[in-house]
Amino acid sequence: MQLDGEVDQETRAHVTALAVEFNWKLDRGIAEGFAELFTTDGVFTAAGSERRGRAELATFAQARSEQNKISRTILGLPRLHWNGQEIQGTVPYTLFMHSGEGQPEAQVFAVGEYEDNYRIEDGAWRIASRRSRQVFKR
Repeated sequence: MQLDGEVDQETRAHVTALAVEFNWKLDRGIAEGFAELFTTDGVFTAAGSERRGRAELATFAQARSEQNKISRTILGLPRLHWNGQEIQGTVPYTLFMHSGEGQPEAQVFAVGEYEDNYRIEDGAWRIASRRSRQVFKR
């Protein structure tokens, strides 16, 4: 699988797909399947709040899907490192967000990075933890 911190291409593809799907669902207000991107004890921390476990993650995704917000997240390439038990990753992002209707001007809401841990559960790679850390904000 992985040796000395390296992540093979197949594993990299699976983990990168998780990162993309996380933002795809949030940006489009799709709550269904969001919590299953995480391990059963998975954690998502952002804006000073922590959601722990699939029930809290599902509640968060449902609440986000009901908000009157338009968002799009542009992801950079992930930096991944195998530590012998799980993969640690850093994924840079640029977030555009607008509250309300219509087609707004594109304005950056935040620039940051996700600090992630991924591990295999039930035969599939999942997010064990994701912490959103803003580097710049408006």
